[in-house]
Amino acid sequence: VGGYYGIVSYGNGTTSKVKGAIIENNTLLNQYLYGVYAYYNQEISIKKNSVNGLRNTASYGFYMVYADNFYIEGNQISDAKTYGVYLSSANSGLSGAPATKSTFINNMVLSTGSGCYFTGISYLNVFHNTVEGAYGYRQFTPTSVDVRNNIFVGSSNYAFESGTAVVTPNMVNYNLYHKRAGTVLIKDGTPTYATLALWKTAVPLLNVNSVEGAPIFVTPTDLHVVGSLANDAGDNTVGILVDFDGDVRPAAGSTVVDLGADEFTPLNFDIAVTAITSNPGSGSCGDSLTQVEISLANYGLSSLSGIPLTAVISGAVNTTLTSTYAGPIP
Repeated sequence: VGGYYGIVSYGNGTTSKVKGAIIENNTLLNQYLYGVYAYYNQEISIKKNSVNGLRNTASYGFYMVYADNFYIEGNQISDAKTYGVYLSSANSGLSGAPATKSTFINNMVLSTGSGCYFTGISYLNVFHNTVEGAYGYRQFTPTSVDVRNNIFVGSSNYAFESGTAVVTPNMVNYNLYHKRAGTVLIKDGTPTYATLALWKTAVPLLNVNSVEGAPIFVTPTDLHVVGSLANDAGDNTVGILVDFDGDVRPAAGSTVVDLGADEFTPLNFDIAVTAITSNPGSGSCGDSLTQVEISLANYGLSSLSGIPLTAVISGAVNTTLTSTYAGPIP
């Protein structure tokens, strides 16, 4: 609890790296600037840690530079102000392609800056992560980086950004992209795209199976999923057999894995009231002619029709309004 750093693993340079450090099953709370700080490492394992309550306005959940053959799996990061996870010069010490790529798998990352910022990265599998930040996921100068089965959300900017256009042997597919605000969803090299459909049209070999839309999290700070868009939308061939919680992939009753860090089964019937509005006019409390408007969203698997609606009005006059929305809501 507290401190400037949570956990540090620091080698002596690019030719004298810490080998085999294990940072696992730790709860890191209220650090000033860094949850995990790793510099000059080889075969480091960072798994099943949580980082919360970072205090500095320029804080990092994980900060890792010059790491070769690393494993970052099943971690939860929130409150990171600059970067949730920052990777630089990843696998830069390798003389060639390794037998097994490094991994960034099953992580839940929430930041008010960039969720993930990866620069100078090579030979990395980015599978089954759920990432939200002002920018979601950002990669620069990638080499043989495989990005599949993720959920990337940009709260005010790009959900996905690649500093250079994504080309083989890099792969980007089977991801969910969503922007909460702003006009641009994707930046791929120089071009930007307002929608996934426009990116697919421009670069048809990428994102053949990716989707765009709101994933619907349990809460703004709990990145487990309740919406149906990510359900059964993944690629089984990545071979990740459990999720962030240790639940089996695919979920019982399904044959296809879900996108993101959470394997889940949506309800068949799950409707939500997303807004209640009225428009009485400026300075008016409304009258018998004022309309009450209710916005609905269907988070379940089944289309809904014949939805009963009730609004209770209280004040100088108490009354109850009822109606039925014929639907359907798909």
